[in-house]
Amino acid sequence: MKKTLLMGVLFLISGFLGRVHGALEPADIGVEDLFERFEERASRIQSVRFDLTQEISVQGEMLMSTGEGTVAQLDKMRLMTYMPTPMGRLGSSIISDGQIMWHEVDVPTGLQVIKYDLSTLDAGTQARLSGLGIWASLDDGKIRELREEVTSQFDVDISGMDRNGKPPVYVLELRPKSGDGWMEIQLGVEDVFLRAVYT
Repeated sequence: MKKTLLMGVLFLISGFLGRVHGALEPADIGVEDLFERFEERASRIQSVRFDLTQEISVQGEMLMSTGEGTVAQLDKMRLMTYMPTPMGRLGSSIISDGQIMWHEVDVPTGLQVIKYDLSTLDAGTQARLSGLGIWASLDDGKIRELREEVTSQFDVDISGMDRNGKPPVYVLELRPKSGDGWMEIQLGVEDVFLRAVYT
């Protein structure tokens, strides 16, 4: 029987956005155990539906988009986002049948479509293309592949647990082993789903 989990997602991309969380408590789980919970989730849930808010800083101006998505096992995914801009409304659709991913961008000048063969892309590249999609993926094989790529390229630490938000989240810091950059990821304490990304 399919289970559907409603989830609100905040996906922030900006070099200077302030992170929104209260005082952190010590986490009650280690990084490896958290990864294990993330992988184990795939065996319990067959589909996920979520809403999202995304803020992007473009040339010093903050733009906000809203969207919705669904993800099912075997990387079937649909992610739609809409953003009002001074040039008009921009729309983005990412659709995957598990083998091919189509990215459609609807801009005032017309529709642009890019097609990707997923068999030629590693999990990390898929993560960058699909944003939230791969993190919400229920394919445990892809999750393991992404975990290996993340841990080979980043030092991962759990900064703590923030119980002030809804829902409570684990706050993870990812620092590239190359020494450049930084990322914060927030995962739900109860469901281990992605709640926020800061870069």
